[in-house]
Amino acid sequence: MPATDAPPPPESRQVLSDFDLADLRGKPDGPGLTVIRPRCAQGNPGEIVVCARDPEQNRLHPLPATNEGLPPARFSLDGGVKVDIHVDSATVGGAPSNRVMIGAKLEF
Repeated sequence: MPATDAPPPPESRQVLSDFDLADLRGKPDGPGLTVIRPRCAQGNPGEIVVCARDPEQNRLHPLPATNEGLPPARFSLDGGVKVDIHVDSATVGGAPSNRVMIGAKLEF
């Protein structure tokens, strides 16, 4: 009596070096892969050809090193009063504290 749980006999195994995507395109029962147009030159046997669009096209380049920032926000009021707005950073309790400061200077 044959065993009912025995696996089916193995079919012919395909070795990885025998695999070729071009073979899939030619088989009528294959997945129907088609090549629209080749983007790269054909490689030699045994080579792996990797091609893509220009990698510099979408690359973000570093900004030029400039010390130019916003112009200082300073105002002179009547009576010798000067007002300025600036940003400041300090460490408070081990944590950074970024803040906007408004300063006023009175002339004597």
